Amino acid sequence: MRIFVSNLPMRMSEQDVEKMFANYGRVGSVNLESAGGDKFGYVDMPARDQAMNAIQAIDGLPLDGKNVIAYEASSERMPT
Repeated sequence: MRIFVSNLPMRMSEQDVEKMFANYGRVGSVNLESAGGDKFGYVDMPARDQAMNAIQAIDGLPLDGKNVIAYEASSERMPT
């Protein structure tokens, strides 16, 4: 399952995000981008149940004064 994650602190690396999501299951890949002071990207987790647990735990998580946003990438909330 592909997860969109945003509102990440600029200091976070792909490895940091992988470790955060790996607490909930196997991570296939992480791809992050930065634009206009924002850090965002995608996390792929092969097991849907693990991915959903990760989303529930990580969405809204406070990091460096920001609340992380995480949701299933195929949902209607996808950015344009």
